[in-house]
Order: sequence, then C-alpha cells, then structure tokens
Amino acid sequence: MSTVEPVFANMGTQKRLNRFSLRGKAKVQGQYPKHFVGQALATILFSA
Repeated sequence: MSTVEPVFANMGTQKRLNRFSLRGKAKVQGQYPKHFVGQALATILFSA
C-alpha cells in the first residue's frame, strides 16, 4: 500500500513545482498531469 503525500512532497521540493509557469486554468490543468506522468515514469524506471 502506498500513500499520495510523498509524490506531492517530491514534486514540491525536488522538482520545484511550488508555482505553475503557465497562466490560465486550462493551461494549468494541462501542465499538472505532465508532472504526474513524469513522476510515475521516474518511479517505474528508477525503482528497478
């Protein structure tokens, strides 16, 4: 079982995602999932 908090903590501290670089709700909604996909890929690739 895993928790969600480490993902957000890693994105905030290691990836420096404290603020969004784009403006507008639609652009932010497009940017945020990209960070989740990147986090998931990094977890899969570097956990082996």
